[in-house]
Amino acid sequence: MKVLPIDDNKDITEMVRLCLESQEDVTCSIVYDGKTKLQSIREDTLDVILLDLAMPEFSGFDIFKALKNEDSLRFKNVLIFTVSSVTENELQEMLHVE
Repeated sequence: MKVLPIDDNKDITEMVRLCLESQEDVTCSIVYDGKTKLQSIREDTLDVILLDLAMPEFSGFDIFKALKNEDSLRFKNVLIFTVSSVTENELQEMLHVE
């Protein structure tokens, strides 16, 4: 299984990688900046993307929106996590599919 954690906090990302890769058949690519990895997300075959919403410059919201706008979400398993507050309206707006 290929997992891609995307978070600007290197300590959290490294902890997630260590935990996941302790399991058999799990490999992780590490990304600290969503904008530089967006193209790879589009092209890479990933089983799961772990996406932090609160990142500077190009947030998890931006990544999610870009994938949604190009209709790539149905081909990606995205797990969203964040330590910042997110309103119900923000979540509903993110998940709204036209």
